[in-house]
Amino acid sequence: MNIRLFTENIFKSSKKFPAPKKVFFGWWIAIGGSIAMAIQSGINFHGFGNFIIPLEDEFGSNRTVTSAIFSFARLEQGVIGPVEGWLVDRVGPRKMMLIGIPLMSVGWIILSRVDTLLAVFFVYVGVITLGSSMGVGMPCATAVGNWFKLKRGMAFGIMWNGVGMPVAVQKCRAIRIMWPQPMGAWTITMTSM
Repeated sequence: MNIRLFTENIFKSSKKFPAPKKVFFGWWIAIGGSIAMAIQSGINFHGFGNFIIPLEDEFGSNRTVTSAIFSFARLEQGVIGPVEGWLVDRVGPRKMMLIGIPLMSVGWIILSRVDTLLAVFFVYVGVITLGSSMGVGMPCATAVGNWFKLKRGMAFGIMWNGVGMPVAVQKCRAIRIMWPQPMGAWTITMTSM
């Protein structure tokens, strides 16, 4: 058999198998949004409850005062929502993420260094929650919405699935901690969560 015929047959046969289709880039945006939502909701929403008792112990406060920090943070997100939407429309989701996510990250670093409950309030509400609002929720939703005309509901479903991921991880962690333990181990698990 001639080498030329052999190579021609290889190239002819490879045309029978089409090249794999590239994944639409919007799906990567939706997955990235899901990851950002998972990080944000896992740390800021579901994770903050882990700090309530240590904050009470550290600063000698009661549950009402410590929980009020979290309540004011949610209030701030509701109030700032329209301004945040206007800014996302004006400057775009990418720039908002480049401002908000570093602001939230710096806020967590500052929070690890505060020494009064009032400072915890101002850093968590004024820096962390502001950065979280500006950098994750609205910008991710806008970015996903901008990339999709068809299958938009599926794309948003993938993105918003990120909010529930940290809860699922914590539940699996709880089961893992409680499984080998005797009855009453839920108190140990709740403490570690």
